[in-house]
Amino acid sequence: MDITLERIIQELKNQNKRQMDLTDFLGLTHNIFGNWKAGRNTSYKKYIHAIANYLGVSVEYLRGETDNKYPTDSSVSSPDELIKFALFGGDAETISDEAFEDVKRFAQIVAEKERRKRENGNNTP
Repeated sequence: MDITLERIIQELKNQNKRQMDLTDFLGLTHNIFGNWKAGRNTSYKKYIHAIANYLGVSVEYLRGETDNKYPTDSSVSSPDELIKFALFGGDAETISDEAFEDVKRFAQIVAEKERRKRENGNNTP
């Protein structure tokens, strides 16, 4: 088992979180964690930023590059990366920048529609 997985497991224990909580957060099947521990799969590496955010530690810490658990400016995901992960989960990397811009424009339209509803004091735009 590599240091990254060791630290993920240790942080889960330290924070009284279960392995299935992490896999649920990532949108993965529960048995994937057993595959990681058995060395049959290292897909956790592609989720390292999301795992670090979930655990509140730095990516560098999980990778064993530092003993500093807390995120530095370089390891904190950008707001767009976090939004992509929240919307698309493990498929976030497959979403083109153009498609993501479309999603953001749609969200702005919905927000504006809701703002108008509140200003009008009713439920119609």
